[in-house]
Amino acid sequence: MLRAATFGLVNPGPSAAQREAAQFEAAIRVPLHGNHKVGVLGKGGVGKTSVAASVGSILAELRHQDRVVAIDADTAFGRLSSRIDPRTTGSFWELTADKNLQSFADVTSRVGRNAVGLYVLGGAEGGGGGAGAEGAAGGAGAEGGGGGAGAEGG
Repeated sequence: MLRAATFGLVNPGPSAAQREAAQFEAAIRVPLHGNHKVGVLGKGGVGKTSVAASVGSILAELRHQDRVVAIDADTAFGRLSSRIDPRTTGSFWELTADKNLQSFADVTSRVGRNAVGLYVLGGAEGGGGGAGAEGAAGGAGAEGGGGGAGAEGG
């Protein structure tokens, strides 16, 4: 307020909220070694998809040095790929069945991607299959376990 009132001549510095946000961002950007997973689990209808998409997007946006991939492990009702990139064509099962994958570049043709760089791999094509989870996996992303959503990173 003071800065606006003085047309930028007086700058009191960042607010407490801005300092706290900068500390959180710095903690997220700390270099990591290896692969890391974050899981988001819970009952149906509690917001697992929204949390996994949000956490994965934050990691992708702040961790440019890592690849963040959201993996929808809910083979029955997963909607993670439609939230992140509705044009996603590949599924988890198609990807794991492909014996010719040599690099991440081979994987990118089967995954979608959002504006902040979060990759997404859908669950079962057409939504059929059993029970599972949704999540995000990759350089600093997320991976799910049974009945939930999550994120993996490295």
